[in-house]
Amino acid sequence: MESLRAAASKVLATALALMIGVLTRFGAARPSKYYQLTAPANAASVEKADAVPVTLLLGGLMTSHLYSQDRIGIRQWPEAARHYEFERWANLPPN
Repeated sequence: MESLRAAASKVLATALALMIGVLTRFGAARPSKYYQLTAPANAASVEKADAVPVTLLLGGLMTSHLYSQDRIGIRQWPEAARHYEFERWANLPPN
């Protein structure tokens, strides 16, 4: 009888833990954060005394197809890429 009661309490505790886990997973969603790359407003006015008088012309930026969605992607290793769940680009990166 005692072992039956112990087994029932373990099953009840497990069911309660699962129910709490399910209920907290379906709670309010975290808000997404949006990021945008911009040049500083005073970037053109910054000059140093030893600056070389050179102007660089850059072409359009290109990204891999892995980054063609608004979720920010990262590479932890050369063979593994993933995306953040709640961090997003304000504008889609160019392909």
